[in-house]
Amino acid sequence: MKKSPVGAALIFTAFAVIMLASLASLALSTANADLALTNRAENAVIEYYSLDMMAQERLAKLNEGEKVQFEIEGESMTLHVSAKNENNKLEIEKYRLIPNQNGEYGGNILELWDGK
Repeated sequence: MKKSPVGAALIFTAFAVIMLASLASLALSTANADLALTNRAENAVIEYYSLDMMAQERLAKLNEGEKVQFEIEGESMTLHVSAKNENNKLEIEKYRLIPNQNGEYGGNILELWDGK
Protein backbone atom coordinates (compact mmCIF):
# COMPACT_ATOMS: atom_id res chain seq x y z
CA MET A 1 0.00 0.00 0.00
CA LYS A 2 1.21 3.48 -0.94
CA LYS A 3 1.44 6.26 1.71
CA SER A 4 -0.42 9.48 1.11
CA PRO A 5 1.60 12.75 1.47
CA VAL A 6 -1.42 14.42 3.08
CA GLY A 7 -0.02 13.85 6.60
CA ALA A 8 3.11 15.97 6.00
CA ALA A 9 1.11 18.71 4.31
CA LEU A 10 -1.37 18.76 7.19
CA ILE A 11 1.44 19.08 9.75
CA PHE A 12 3.11 21.86 7.75
CA THR A 13 -0.22 23.72 7.37
CA ALA A 14 -1.00 23.42 11.09
CA PHE A 15 2.51 24.67 11.94
CA ALA A 16 2.12 27.63 9.55
CA VAL A 17 -1.26 28.56 11.05
CA ILE A 18 0.15 28.42 14.59
CA MET A 19 3.14 30.58 13.61
CA LEU A 20 0.96 33.15 11.84
CA ALA A 21 -1.39 33.34 14.83
CA SER A 22 1.60 33.87 17.14
CA LEU A 23 3.01 36.64 14.97
CA ALA A 24 -0.40 38.30 14.72
CA SER A 25 -0.82 38.32 18.50
CA LEU A 26 2.69 39.77 18.93
CA ALA A 27 1.95 42.49 16.39
CA LEU A 28 -1.30 43.32 18.15
CA SER A 29 0.33 43.56 21.59
CA THR A 30 3.16 45.73 20.18
CA ALA A 31 0.67 48.07 18.54
CA ASN A 32 -1.28 48.32 21.80
CA ALA A 33 1.91 49.14 23.76
CA ASP A 34 2.89 51.76 21.14
CA LEU A 35 -0.55 53.38 21.44
CA ALA A 36 -0.25 53.55 25.24
CA LEU A 37 3.23 55.10 24.96
CA THR A 38 1.99 57.64 22.40
CA ASN A 39 -0.90 58.63 24.65
CA ARG A 40 1.43 59.10 27.64
CA ALA A 41 3.83 61.20 25.55
CA GLU A 42 0.95 63.29 24.21
CA ASN A 43 -0.35 63.97 27.73
CA ALA A 44 3.15 64.92 28.94
CA VAL A 45 3.65 67.36 26.05
CA ILE A 46 0.22 68.94 26.55
CA GLU A 47 0.88 69.33 30.28
CA TYR A 48 4.36 70.80 29.72
CA TYR A 49 3.15 73.41 27.24
CA SER A 50 0.25 74.30 29.52
CA LEU A 51 2.67 74.88 32.43
CA ASP A 52 5.01 76.79 30.13
CA MET A 53 2.19 79.05 28.92
CA MET A 54 1.19 79.88 32.51
CA ALA A 55 4.83 80.67 33.37
CA GLN A 56 5.25 82.88 30.29
CA GLU A 57 2.08 84.79 31.11
CA ARG A 58 3.35 85.41 34.62
CA LEU A 59 6.80 86.46 33.38
CA ALA A 60 5.24 88.86 30.88
CA LYS A 61 3.70 90.80 33.79
CA LEU A 62 7.06 91.26 35.53
CA ASN A 63 7.79 94.91 36.37
CA GLU A 64 11.12 96.72 36.00
CA GLY A 65 13.57 95.72 38.74
CA GLU A 66 11.34 92.92 40.00
CA LYS A 67 12.64 89.46 40.80
CA VAL A 68 10.34 86.43 41.06
CA GLN A 69 10.61 82.81 41.97
CA PHE A 70 7.58 80.57 41.60
CA GLU A 71 6.35 77.06 40.96
CA ILE A 72 3.51 75.94 38.77
CA GLU A 73 2.31 72.45 39.62
CA GLY A 74 0.62 70.20 37.13
CA GLU A 75 -0.76 66.71 37.43
CA SER A 76 2.51 64.86 36.92
CA MET A 77 5.16 67.62 36.83
CA THR A 78 6.08 70.94 38.41
CA LEU A 79 7.78 73.87 36.66
CA HIS A 80 10.17 75.89 38.86
CA VAL A 81 10.99 79.36 37.54
CA SER A 82 13.33 82.05 38.82
CA ALA A 83 13.71 85.30 36.84
CA LYS A 84 14.37 89.00 37.14
CA ASN A 85 13.66 92.04 35.01
CA GLU A 86 16.52 94.52 34.84
CA ASN A 87 16.70 97.41 32.35
CA ASN A 88 13.54 96.11 30.67
CA LYS A 89 15.40 92.90 29.91
CA LEU A 90 14.03 89.63 31.25
CA GLU A 91 16.74 87.36 32.62
CA ILE A 92 15.74 83.80 33.43
CA GLU A 93 17.90 82.30 36.14
CA LYS A 94 16.18 78.93 36.48
CA TYR A 95 13.57 77.15 34.38
CA ARG A 96 13.37 73.61 35.71
CA LEU A 97 10.81 70.88 35.10
CA ILE A 98 10.56 68.34 37.93
CA PRO A 99 8.25 65.34 37.68
CA ASN A 100 6.10 64.90 40.78
CA GLN A 101 6.82 61.90 42.98
CA ASN A 102 3.35 60.57 42.26
CA GLY A 103 3.91 61.25 38.57
CA GLU A 104 4.84 58.75 35.96
CA TYR A 105 8.57 59.46 35.83
CA GLY A 106 9.32 59.35 39.56
CA GLY A 107 11.15 62.58 40.42
CA ASN A 108 13.97 62.94 37.88
CA ILE A 109 14.92 66.58 37.33
CA LEU A 110 14.96 67.95 33.80
CA GLU A 111 16.98 71.18 33.60
CA LEU A 112 15.43 73.26 30.81
CA TRP A 113 17.49 76.42 31.24
CA ASP A 114 20.81 76.72 33.01
CA GLY A 115 20.89 80.53 32.97
CA LYS A 116 23.85 80.82 30.60
